[in-house]
Amino acid sequence: MNMSSSPFIRFGTAWYPDHWPEEEWARDLDLIRASGIDCIRFGEFSWSWFEPRPGEFRWDAYERFVELAQQRSLSLILCTPTATPPPWFLRKFPDSRLVDADGIPCRAHRHFICWDHPGARAEAERTVRALVRHFRGHPAIAGWQVDNEPNYSESMTIYDFNPHALRSYRNWLRHRYQGDLAALNRAWYANFWSQAVTDWEEIGELAPQRSNPNAWLDFARYRDWAVADMVQAQAKWIREEWPQTHVGTNIPETGIKFSLTIAQDYWAQARGMDWIGTDLYFASGDRAADRRGMRFCSDLMRSVSDDSGAEFYISETQGGPHQRTWPQAFAGEIWGADYLRQSVETYAEHGARQIWFFLFRPTPAGAEMGMNGLCDADGGASERTREVLRMSGPAEQGRFVKRFNLRERRPLALMHYPRDTVRFNGYWISNLDNLQKSMLGWHQMLCEAGWRIRFIDDDGLAAGHAEGASLLALPQSQLLDDAQIGAINDLADAGLPILLGPHCALLDRYGHLRQKTPGGVLAARAGIRPGLWRDQKADAERLFGISVAVDGRRDFNGAAAGTVLLRFRKSKVPAVVRSGGLTWCAFDPGLAYDKAASAARKKLVRLLLPKTTNTKV
Repeated sequence: MNMSSSPFIRFGTAWYPDHWPEEEWARDLDLIRASGIDCIRFGEFSWSWFEPRPGEFRWDAYERFVELAQQRSLSLILCTPTATPPPWFLRKFPDSRLVDADGIPCRAHRHFICWDHPGARAEAERTVRALVRHFRGHPAIAGWQVDNEPNYSESMTIYDFNPHALRSYRNWLRHRYQGDLAALNRAWYANFWSQAVTDWEEIGELAPQRSNPNAWLDFARYRDWAVADMVQAQAKWIREEWPQTHVGTNIPETGIKFSLTIAQDYWAQARGMDWIGTDLYFASGDRAADRRGMRFCSDLMRSVSDDSGAEFYISETQGGPHQRTWPQAFAGEIWGADYLRQSVETYAEHGARQIWFFLFRPTPAGAEMGMNGLCDADGGASERTREVLRMSGPAEQGRFVKRFNLRERRPLALMHYPRDTVRFNGYWISNLDNLQKSMLGWHQMLCEAGWRIRFIDDDGLAAGHAEGASLLALPQSQLLDDAQIGAINDLADAGLPILLGPHCALLDRYGHLRQKTPGGVLAARAGIRPGLWRDQKADAERLFGISVAVDGRRDFNGAAAGTVLLRFRKSKVPAVVRSGGLTWCAFDPGLAYDKAASAARKKLVRLLLPKTTNTKV
């Protein structure tokens, strides 16, 4: 299973024996093998199949499938089933559903359980341990996947206000603030609107996202922690039962807004894993935009994997277009083998060494009927299965390796992924749309200017992890604590060029506006003291009204000296200021780059970025 010693790509797929008549299993597995695929992931939605009643385990069908796979030299990734507990689970634990701020239980049937419920969590542990014990040491089992896309339900509703979750949240806060309620009230600026608490049990009476942005920040931090805690717990259960096995999980990169809603701190979930996969679906009909998204997500999740010391996989990518006759909003564009190849090329170029297609054969019923099949609906070979076979050959594999090696020779730019900023902006949920567009735009600008990108999280920034980097970009680092600011200053002192977005270091660790230097202490170092900001979208549009004016005017607005590199044409207000290796922008370069024509893009790159030798891929 370990791919660290091999430069070549292995192909895998998802295929579910419980979805098909047993007499079709051998035929489907034969086609999987004949298509150049040697790995199957299964079992994440099979709890009711092998445990139809509490404690009543039926392993016979599982065992027959595992034996058929082993006969064909197919490796298996077996998944824990906690994404979809069976109906009997709710009869046993009727108060275990996730709950929203209005007390309404989650009625979905994926990721609907509050794992802070002690009985529910114990039941999950019992089942996971039984599953691992039963297959422990089986030679066909190459590794384990924890859950499936671990999260707080797949909806735009904020969970979890279940009483068990709120109890866990209060304990988390006690630990964070070392039992000091006065410190919590200061952090939450709780005298505003008379929200100061005098007892830990009072916490949770108000829905944080409706009443207090600083309390919401902590609640969002807790939710991320809680999901990751269940992931880490399951990895621990698996390893205690089978110490030498290979454990990972699949994390979809869903974009900033949705990742906050469903509580996905990628770095926290990945910690300690042997492999990290990401689930990516791009079929919008805009091929260029889809590939930009693939590049961004692959770089992001590969960075997460690298920081955790884990192997990086694409654990799900669309095997084919939906094979049904009515429109489908989710990745619904029709496409063929050429797009499959382009997707694989993009993933390989950005570091994936296993690519698993979801799924091999489209299911005939259920919520995902007709979706995503690599083969035809009747189980026959398709243009896409034949393309996978071609891509598994040595000539094609060599081309993938060459593209990856070319990319690795590019200079390295670090790009901060500011999770705390994302959490805080979730109080004003509409703010997250601009954050997403901004991050994508910055990434595109750096890629097209000849850089390779590694993302660093808040902890990595605080630690000053910049080994091998030639640039540090801080696109949306609005909320920075003193340790992060200190690390940025140290890197600047060491000569690393740093590019600051317009709102960098505006807020402290609690989400309070910094008072000493409006606009952020880093902006002051760059030589400016900006006033109020306009809407970011308007800032991007103002790009078309600015001109380069390297006139050397200094001492803008009474702040420390800095060189004005660019001014807004009409107002003459500085738009880009540089001082001592720090470059500050009054507009958002990511949003601007996304909207700009080719000539304006080139002007931005020349102005903002150090020169590179662009290694074409």
